[in-house]
Amino acid sequence: MGSPLVGAERLLLRELIDYAGLFPPARLDLAAAVAAYRVARDGQYAWVLGRFLCPTSRLEELGGALTATMTAGEQTWDVGVIFDLPPAAAAAAAQAFDAAMDPAARVTVAELRTPDAAAEGDSVVILAKDPKAGYRLAARMARSGIQGVVVVSDGLDAWRAQQESQPEEADEIASSGHNTTRE
Repeated sequence: MGSPLVGAERLLLRELIDYAGLFPPARLDLAAAVAAYRVARDGQYAWVLGRFLCPTSRLEELGGALTATMTAGEQTWDVGVIFDLPPAAAAAAAQAFDAAMDPAARVTVAELRTPDAAAEGDSVVILAKDPKAGYRLAARMARSGIQGVVVVSDGLDAWRAQQESQPEEADEIASSGHNTTRE
C-alpha cells in the first residue's frame, strides 16, 4: 500500500503547473509549444500539469494548430488565456476560440492585468469558468507575493454576459481596475 502522504501530495499538486511555453523564458514558437505540451501531457508528471497558457492575440493561431494536429481520442485541452488585447476584443477572442474548439479545447481561466498592475506590477483580475480553478490560481499567486488578486467567480460566463448586455460598462470596469463578482 502506498504512503498516504503521496496521495495527499498528488491531490495538493494536481494540475498545479500551467504550461507557459509561449512566454519567457522559453518563448517557443506556437508549433513547438503545442508539441512540447502534448509530450508533457503524456509524460510521467502529467498529473501536475495544468492548462496551456496562450495570449488572446494568438488564440486563432492556436486553434489552427490544434485543428491540424489533434488526434482522435485526444484529451480535451484546457486553455488559460492571457488578455493582451483590449478587454472587449480579448473577451471576444476567448469566446470565439471556446465556441469554435469545443470539445477539443476549452477556455478554463482568463487573466487580465488591471491598469494598476501595469504601473505597480501587482494587481491581477482572474476570470474563471471554474471558481475552484480561479481561487487555486489566486492562492498560488498570493504565495508568490502577488497582491491585489481579484477572482470573478462566474468567470467568462459573467464577463460575456456583461459584455453582451453592457459592453461600454464592462470595458470601463476593466479599464478602471475594478471588477465585480456575481453571487
